[in-house]
This record gives sequence, structure tokens and C-alpha cells, in this order.
Amino acid sequence: MDNKEPRKVDTDVPLSAEEIKRLIKKYPADLSGANLSGAVLRGANLRKTNLDSANLLLASLQSANLTLANLQSANLSDANLSDANLRRADLRGANLSGADLSRANLSGAKLDANTQIDTKWRLAWEIVHEDASGRDLSGADLRGANLRGANLSGADLKGADLRADLSGADLSGANLSGANLFHANLMSGADLSGADLRGANLSGAKMKERNKHVWVNDVKYNEETIWAEGFDPEAAGAVKVD
Repeated sequence: MDNKEPRKVDTDVPLSAEEIKRLIKKYPADLSGANLSGAVLRGANLRKTNLDSANLLLASLQSANLTLANLQSANLSDANLSDANLRRADLRGANLSGADLSRANLSGAKLDANTQIDTKWRLAWEIVHEDASGRDLSGADLRGANLRGANLSGADLKGADLRADLSGADLSGANLSGANLFHANLMSGADLSGADLRGANLSGAKMKERNKHVWVNDVKYNEETIWAEGFDPEAAGAVKVD
């Protein structure tokens, strides 16, 4: 059995995307402290990669697999992490200021007080990491957040920007009055039962797929509620109120 230690890289020399991919493919490379600023790593498999203190300033990491990656104290400022999988990644002490985390999976990721991250994305992490039921999130900006399976039951989301991925989320009993759910993903059995959707905008929202429909029984709505085209709220169990 090969028990060789991971090969270290020269941290003083900027690495090209080709060099990074070659290292990861051939070795369980230790990229701690590596200069990866501006690297193009779209869709790269960086699972379990050690990127402790690495410089990833302005790096393109769209759809990259960073599951279980060690990103402690890494510089990810202004990096593009949209659609990246950061599940159970270690982001303690990392700098993610200005980074784009649209639709990124942050479930199980480790953040601490020293993690620099924009307010919206820290809030998104808190929602998926903790129980957000009953929480006051009125007016919150969660546009582009990955909130799959989040527990937001009974939460106050009045006027919130929820143009987000809410597939499988529990929004039962939540106050969604005036919320913006334009093109939100509410598939995989998202539960809105008993929620208040008066004045909410659900135009373009994904609300049904084969064998799995969003639950809207006993939802309250009014004339100002905008539903996704083709969705029949009364047939689905919603209740129109004045």
C-alpha cells in the first residue's frame, strides 16, 4: 500500500490552473499557502484538498467540489464560488469578503468569528447550519442563497428577498407577506402550509415537479399575491382572504 506523504508545492510561485489540476490528479497534493490568485478552477475536484492559508484572491471556483476541503485562513476575497460545493469545508479564519457564494452549498461548513464573509452569506450559513424556525428575518436579503432543506417554519420573512433555492425547505407557518420569491426554487416538496403569502411575488417560481408538489394547504393569500403561471392556489388548498 502506498503511504507516501502528500507532495508539497512551491508556495512562492503562482500556480497555473493546469499545474493545480495536474498536482491534484497525480498526488494528494498539499496546497497550503499556495499562490492561486486568479486561478481558473471551474468545476475542479478539490475534495479534501489542503488549502490552508492559500491565496485564492479572485479565483474562479464556480461549481468546484470543495467538500471537506481545508480552507482555514485562506484568502478567498472576491473569488467566484457560485454553485460551489462547500459541504463540511473548514472556513475558519478564511477571508471571503466580496466572494460570490450564490447557490453555494454551505451545509456543515465550519465558520468562526474570524471568518470574514459578507452579511448575506453568513446569514445563509446560519440558516442552514442552525434551526431558523421562528426567527425574525423580516426584510432579509437572501437573494441567490442556497437554503435547501432549511427549517424556516414560523419564521418572520415579511418583505424578505427570497429569490433563492428553497427546495425541500420547511416554511410552514412562516410570514411571507410581501416577500419576493420571483423564480425561487420551491421544488422537492417545499412546505409552505399555513404560511402567509399575502402580497408575495411568486411569479416564475418553480413550484412543482413529477410526484412532488410544494405544500400550500391552508396558505393565506390575497389579490396582491402573484402566483407562478399555471399554478392554481385554490386547487392546491390555499385560502384567499381579504
